[in-house]
Amino acid sequence: MCLMADKYQSRTDLLVENASLRGSIATMRAAEWSKTIRWFIAGSALVLGLYLLSPVAISWAGKTTKADIGINAKIHAEINKDEKSAEESSYLVGLLGGLFGVFGILYGRGQSRHRKNVVERYQPYKEMYEKEVDSKRTSSDLTPRGETRPEDV
Repeated sequence: MCLMADKYQSRTDLLVENASLRGSIATMRAAEWSKTIRWFIAGSALVLGLYLLSPVAISWAGKTTKADIGINAKIHAEINKDEKSAEESSYLVGLLGGLFGVFGILYGRGQSRHRKNVVERYQPYKEMYEKEVDSKRTSSDLTPRGETRPEDV
């Protein structure tokens, strides 16, 4: 591409380019006016909303509002004095307690495993960062999963 050819354009080429630039400037001006009008409408809506809410705020000024929410529940439960039903209910409570305990332990072990997997995944990045920040610093010699070395226990 020769730069000299672009330097000397014909009169018609210059007029066409000038008209094109004026058209793009007009388009940009229209877009800016559109943005300005949208912001004006949004701001006007906000001011109108605040104006309409101001009487409410003025009437509430300096007053305390208390809400009293009461929930009444009447539970009528007849407890059978039969030893068999009491025995069954204590069995059910024990079973539910055991299930909650087992699932709680399983959930905790899963979370621990997940945390160790994340630590192991980020271990190389941590080592790179530590060497980059302070190359003379000694490592804590934790395992890649973030646990204490077996010989230190």
